[in-house]
This record gives sequence, C-alpha cells and structure tokens, in this order.
Amino acid sequence: MKTWQELRSNYAWIRHDLVQLFLRTCQECATRATVNKPAVGKPIISLGFLTRVQMDLIDMRTRPDGDFSWIIHLRDHYSKFSWVHPMTSKRAVEVAENVLKTFYLFGAPKILQSDNGKEFVAGVILELVKIWEGMIIINGRPRHPQSQGCAERGNGDVQLKLGKWMEANEDKGWTQGLLHITYATNTSVSETTGKSPYEVVFGQPPRTHCSTL
Repeated sequence: MKTWQELRSNYAWIRHDLVQLFLRTCQECATRATVNKPAVGKPIISLGFLTRVQMDLIDMRTRPDGDFSWIIHLRDHYSKFSWVHPMTSKRAVEVAENVLKTFYLFGAPKILQSDNGKEFVAGVILELVKIWEGMIIINGRPRHPQSQGCAERGNGDVQLKLGKWMEANEDKGWTQGLLHITYATNTSVSETTGKSPYEVVFGQPPRTHCSTL
C-alpha cells in the first residue's frame, strides 16, 4: 500500500477527508495495523554515563571462530556506548574476566544489569561487588524484556553489522571484525540525540575515522 508521501508525490486534488475514509475502510490497512499493547512497568531512566550498564551474551555457536563461540556485549544505558569481547564459553569465570577488562579501562558503573541467565549471577560475578564497593548487580525481570531492552537492541545491531562484515570478508573470522563493527556502532550518529555514543562519552567526535568500516 502506498504511503501518504507517495500519494502526495504522484496524485493531486485528493481531499484529505476522502483519504481518511479510505484508510478506515481498507482491509489491508486493518490487518497490518499494530495492536497497541499496554505498557508494562516504568521506563528505565539513566542520568549519566556509567549510571547503568546492561550486559548480555550473543550465541555464536552456530558459526564458531576457532575456539570462540560467544560474545559478551556490555552497553551503557545512557550513552548507548558498547563494549564487546569474544569468549570461548559462557562460564562465569570468563564472563567476569571480560567484564573486568572493561571496568579497569572505563570504571565500573553504579548499576550492572544482566538478564536472568545463571551465567551472570554466579558467585564469580558477584565478586565484582567486592572490588567496586557500592556497585549494584541486578537482573532483568522475568517476562519483562523491556527491562533489558537496551542491550537486546544493541545485540541485534551487533549481529546485523557483523553479518554484513562477514559477507564482505569471507576469508576472515568474525572475531577480526568484532571491534571494527563496534567502533562503527559507537561512532554512528543517533537520529534521536544528533550525536554518536562516542561523542556523548568523550565530549567530542572521533578525530579520525576507520577507513576499513
């Protein structure tokens, strides 16, 4: 079905009330109409960088790269800045090691939010609280995926860009492209804020751009 912009560019002198009448009686429009769902829970509001970081795993077992078959993705809820690390497993020890790599470079968040997987609530992850006093670890609530929505949307973006990178670099493993596509994500300007996550975090746009992206 044509959009209103397409109709306006191709047709003239169609009264607005007739268009509205057509839309109300169009069976195709009715079947495609989005069903409004009641809002569940309150939206998460972050007040600054590292106020809340959400983390999740991306399962790459169907396309392993050598010993690597998982990706851990951490995303700052406020700036949408992402960090990714390839992993050989989802064992808590390995998850903790990669989380620590990020925290030692950027600092720990006030709140670290995970999904409901046991890999994130194991005793090794809880040791992070002992290293950074005052940090809170919470879980995404069951049946409420929007509580972890920032990381899940980021996962989809990572997978989409990584898939395109692998199509263009068939002779290379995805671990080689992981940092490339993450940099591309962090330096892409958001339509909502008019800034890239990189600029939100560092207060300036990147000085140079990666020519291989």
